[in-house]
Amino acid sequence: MSLNEQVALITGASRGLGREVARLLAQRGVRLILTASPTRSGWWREACGISAGSIS
Repeated sequence: MSLNEQVALITGASRGLGREVARLLAQRGVRLILTASPTRSGWWREACGISAGSIS
């Protein structure tokens, strides 16, 4: 099953299971909508191992 061009909403993406799911889906080409508690700056980059330049 191809996940390219699919969209996923991930809650709790800054740590734990949400972070790992976000990372794995991003590697498979899924477009992500990430949410998390705003306690850490830059959590969204860290969640998927992406740079600011790849955020649109």
